[in-house]
Amino acid sequence: MLLQDSPLSSRNLSKKLEQFFSLLGVTVEQFEQIFQVLFHLHLQYQIKKNSLQSAERVRLRNEAHRDTLREHLTITLLYLRQYSNQALIAAAFGLSQGQVSRIVSHISLLLEHVLPVPEKLSGLVLNFLKTLDPKLRNQYKATLIIDASEQRIQRSQDPAQQREDFSGKKRAIPAKAS
Repeated sequence: MLLQDSPLSSRNLSKKLEQFFSLLGVTVEQFEQIFQVLFHLHLQYQIKKNSLQSAERVRLRNEAHRDTLREHLTITLLYLRQYSNQALIAAAFGLSQGQVSRIVSHISLLLEHVLPVPEKLSGLVLNFLKTLDPKLRNQYKATLIIDASEQRIQRSQDPAQQREDFSGKKRAIPAKAS
């Protein structure tokens, strides 16, 4: 089965705009913008990786796989947005779980350069504040305090209530084979 034949392919999802947005978290127009930048980054990566081949040859080979890369982006956004099991996505696209894992890891690395990552955004804000006039900066000064410490939860003394509140895995000791 081709990736484009899957019911979850970008080509099939783009026919239903609401479903496209709810599954991938971006509109069709945003998806196309992300894809164009991603394709350019992927092409640069491939040219650098295949330095012994001419850049034109690498570009032509990547043009032929443009639709495949589009579906790889769809798989990655679907995985990141839906937090689905990779085996489920693999079954939907006719791939193995290992292939989905490789696709997601490769495209995720490229997406970090395309999409605004919180670490990059906070760095941009910090750089902007450094270039801002000190008088203006002090005029709009704000302090933000975040308590991110973990707090212990008081457990009930009642064993039945403790069992009900328990959220982790229960350890089981396997029986020895005799």
